[in-house]
Amino acid sequence: MTATNGLFLYTAFGLQVRSEIALPELFASDGMSYTPESGVMVKRSSLEEAWQKHAGPEDYFAVLDSEVLFSVPEVGLFAAESGHTIHVSPFPGVAEERLRLYILGTGMGLILLQKRILPLHGSCIAVDGRAYAIVGQSGAGKSTLSSVLLDRGYKLLSDDVIPIVLTDQGPFAFPSYPQQKLWQESLDALEIFRAEGRPIYNRETKFAVPAHDHFHREPLPLAGVFELVKTDDHPFIAPVPVMERYYLLFDHTYRNFYVNRGGLMTWHFSTLSKFVNRIDVYRIGRSTKAFSARESADRILDVIYQEGQRDE
Repeated sequence: MTATNGLFLYTAFGLQVRSEIALPELFASDGMSYTPESGVMVKRSSLEEAWQKHAGPEDYFAVLDSEVLFSVPEVGLFAAESGHTIHVSPFPGVAEERLRLYILGTGMGLILLQKRILPLHGSCIAVDGRAYAIVGQSGAGKSTLSSVLLDRGYKLLSDDVIPIVLTDQGPFAFPSYPQQKLWQESLDALEIFRAEGRPIYNRETKFAVPAHDHFHREPLPLAGVFELVKTDDHPFIAPVPVMERYYLLFDHTYRNFYVNRGGLMTWHFSTLSKFVNRIDVYRIGRSTKAFSARESADRILDVIYQEGQRDE
């Protein structure tokens, strides 16, 4: 990737990205359509003074009027400012690969919230021209389940931060970048070997796995959300009542602490109220006693195609 005027130019999350730090996970862009409203700048900054002024010794986040500061031990200080800039202040000797995890994760999630774009935390799959989000708590198996669907020929839109934009035609899911994060046991169970996969820092058994051949680069209408939960009983899939969907989608909004602390509760509720009863929302229980991602994929596809038949 060649920098232009000292900046690297990319497209991701429905945004134009200008960065002083190379972000090779992202797709290159000519950057011609960049504006602060439609884009985000990633820049190196000095944040030590601001952090010392606004954060306590036990804090990881400090929420100010126009920005959110956050600290990652052994990595650096970061700030998401006004929906247009991610500031990065690396600690000495840290590898840029470690910085990118937090630029493209927490940093971008906070920027989306500041832009009033709903970021869901999960994986998003394209099925027959529609987007389906798979959400769940950490370790629920979201990426593993989405990987099963990729192996069946479906496409990935996002794996971690899913930007949801409300349009006149309803909610649309925008693509992020072509990469999954998978644990070694998932790779083994799925018999996946991708030589280019690399361990994620401090997680020797979790790998960043490229998915260029399985990636969908255009936004798609969001047709459904599946919440993946663990169960010691029999696996199941069941619809989620409309009123419960508000709580579910709040729980799975990326960095949802900022919704309250950033004064976004009214916006968040209003956004959900405009589409929460227009999409399918299901809870799917997967067994804790055996590898069941393939069976969970079968249940999801059964629901998707049954709902599609009813819509015709």
